[in-house]
Amino acid sequence: MYDTLGSLGIGGTQEPARISYLQALRLNPRSPRVLLVLARLEYIGGDKVKSKDYLEQALTLRPNYLEAVSFLVQLDIQNKNVDGAIAAIHAAVGEEPTNFLLRFALGYLEFTKGDFTSAAGEFEMAVRLNPSMQMQNISWVSVMKSLVGTQNHCNSSRTCKPSILTIKISQHYPQPENKA
Repeated sequence: MYDTLGSLGIGGTQEPARISYLQALRLNPRSPRVLLVLARLEYIGGDKVKSKDYLEQALTLRPNYLEAVSFLVQLDIQNKNVDGAIAAIHAAVGEEPTNFLLRFALGYLEFTKGDFTSAAGEFEMAVRLNPSMQMQNISWVSVMKSLVGTQNHCNSSRTCKPSILTIKISQHYPQPENKA
């Protein structure tokens, strides 16, 4: 019970939860789940450095542990370390290259960084990996919509054509007509 309450940040429960999970880690030092919970507890307790250390240990044991990747990305973004967040997702994509959610997350971060070409490529790959997904339920649609009409893929001769993603999004989310 303490572990659940502690990981939720309910007062007075973090220390008993932390002690319980440290004991669990001693019994099973190769458990990425235990390391993730310890990372959350340290974060709630205010020690972001220790939290990140536990996350990195969890990802060393299981590089495609999506919950740990997600939390590490959140920490990096809070610390304004978009490059670190991108590196964490790149590592996860290396382990799980067909995970369309990782591709969307990577596209979102690349977009945030201002690398629109990489962002469009990652979004395009996500759509290719899961063409039947319900795009209106994805929270990044607004990001993708902003790419419509602004991003083109150019070949070496600088001739540009709309990307598959631009065409696909345009079909689902047509841009309003400009009435002058």
